[in-house]
Amino acid sequence: MALEESYGSNRVVAEVGGHPAAGYELGEEPNPTDPDPRQPSVVTWADEDFFCMLASDRMHLPSLLVIASSLYE
Repeated sequence: MALEESYGSNRVVAEVGGHPAAGYELGEEPNPTDPDPRQPSVVTWADEDFFCMLASDRMHLPSLLVIASSLYE
């Protein structure tokens, strides 16, 4: 179920600590007059009974994947 939820339009298949993961890249900077915030980058994965998610409105997906993978080192 952790991988079924969508957090953006361009899903990237990834792996974190040997577990299947889904990633979504940081959205474009919105126009200053746009009331909607920037879409964050997100990585999600399941580790047995745990649902794991990292998100950032400043960091790009490759950086989040490095952080997520570091949890298993």
